[in-house]
Amino acid sequence: MQDRTVETSVTYPHRIKIDPGSKTTGIAVLQEQTGRVTAALVLISRPGGVYRAGGV
Repeated sequence: MQDRTVETSVTYPHRIKIDPGSKTTGIAVLQEQTGRVTAALVLISRPGGVYRAGGV
């Protein structure tokens, strides 16, 4: 990717969609023109907050 320049790069508009829930929250990143999902994530909520792996 070091050979890439701004002039030759192509970018596409994206949209973030969030589906909140009581125990999990879904997050999706979609390409605006095609509706294609480029990333999908699930955030797991716990009582008292969200913790990093390992309990730290």
